[in-house]
Amino acid sequence: MKWIKNLINLLVDLVTTWKVIYPIMLIIAGKLTNLFQFGTRIITINLPLWILVLISILAFYPIGNLIKFLFSKRNISNEKLYGLRWKKPIFPLEKPQAYCSHSDCECRVFCKITSPEPIQIIGGINHSNNIDTQYHYHYECPIHGRLSGIPNEDIDILRKKAREALKKRK
Repeated sequence: MKWIKNLINLLVDLVTTWKVIYPIMLIIAGKLTNLFQFGTRIITINLPLWILVLISILAFYPIGNLIKFLFSKRNISNEKLYGLRWKKPIFPLEKPQAYCSHSDCECRVFCKITSPEPIQIIGGINHSNNIDTQYHYHYECPIHGRLSGIPNEDIDILRKKAREALKKRK
């Protein structure tokens, strides 16, 4: 079971690090072409200032992703709220991330929504109180399956509550 967890973590790390590896490979390719005098002809282009600012912002985007990735690899905090463990966001405008409630698991949970039955038979007045009209939210871990002890609320509502609770604990 441990090797499955390691394999899943490796796949997640590869998916998130391609954003960092790709710009580094472009820089190395550019240096190699410059080293071998391939494509060293200089062409001047006159561009408006706003286009230059836009290009520079887009050029710094991979560096910002690298910094965010390095900070996001810190340990998951053990702030257990609403049956889940929550990781504090790096930037103040982000929402906290929900992780599995097991202490040895570092997997994010995902929410499955079950809608109420479309057709429910009413046998009388006594049965009208038993009609299910709510959506049911089930939280699952990729390793541990369905988790229990979590309120029947949407993940966005739980994130907002956790964000407020984590702000108060600072």
